[in-house]
Amino acid sequence: MLGKTLNLEILAFRKIQDELFAYEFQTWLEIIFIDAQNIISHILFKTESLDNFDELVLELSERKVAIACGTVTAQMQSRSSRTNGTNYYAVEFTWQPNPPERIEEIKAFAKTIPYEALTVYALPEAA
Repeated sequence: MLGKTLNLEILAFRKIQDELFAYEFQTWLEIIFIDAQNIISHILFKTESLDNFDELVLELSERKVAIACGTVTAQMQSRSSRTNGTNYYAVEFTWQPNPPERIEEIKAFAKTIPYEALTVYALPEAA
C-alpha cells in the first residue's frame, strides 16, 4: 500500500483474538480481499479501525447489501489520544457498488475457493 488509501473488494472477513506483533491480547479483524492489481491479499485491523468496519457492515446490512458487491475504501486518518496526547492512525471505511459484471466475476472466482479456506463469505448466495 502506497499512501493512506487502500481499495478492497472483500471476499471474507473474520475476527480473531490473539497476541500479535508484540501487542497485548486483543481482538483483530482479518479481511481477505482482492486489491487494485487483482491480487488476493489480506490485512489485519484492530481497535478503532475494527469498530469503524463494524459500523460499515451494520450500515450495509440494514440496506440489505452484501459487502462483496462493491469496493471498500480504507483510509488512514490521523488521531490524537485524549488520554495521553499521542498521535495514532485509525482507518475509516466507505463503500461504493461494483458494476454487475464485476460482481459476477468475483462470484465465479469465489466458487473456486474451498469453503474451509474462508471463515465468513461476504458474497450473497447464488440465485
